[in-house]
Amino acid sequence: MDIEISRMFNQLYKKFLNENFDLSDIEMLIELVRRYEITKDNAKAILEIPKTVFKNDIQFLSFSQSGGYFAGNLTGTSHSSEYIDSFRDDLINITFNEKDIANFIDYCIHNFDSIGWNGLEFYLRIPQVLLNWDNSRILDESTFLNNGNIYAKILKKEFSL
Repeated sequence: MDIEISRMFNQLYKKFLNENFDLSDIEMLIELVRRYEITKDNAKAILEIPKTVFKNDIQFLSFSQSGGYFAGNLTGTSHSSEYIDSFRDDLINITFNEKDIANFIDYCIHNFDSIGWNGLEFYLRIPQVLLNWDNSRILDESTFLNNGNIYAKILKKEFSL
């Protein structure tokens, strides 16, 4: 692995270990998976972190983008399934919630091979953008930060930090 990529993961590792992180750091994990050449197993392990955050730690407040924007990220790939078709409808109609995004990340983890790296790059824009906007809030800051140790252990294991 490229030393620059290791350095970026090491910075996040330290933030998680010191419980000094926020949603932008979770977003950065997704960005690193989308943009850099890491192993499939590393990517799957890392994606467990944002999946957990969407499932347990955040609440959506509002959406400043149209549902079509989100759904458009599902059309940049040749991968298709009944799940993706149904999820696309939820995105267009903005009838999705935090747990739906967690389930979508889980879908990406378990269908990695059929989605492929190019498809994953498009698919992961959805959770990344949802973390990036001012439309999400952390439900319980203390609980969120206490999970930093777990996230740090994942990065340490995956990247030998």
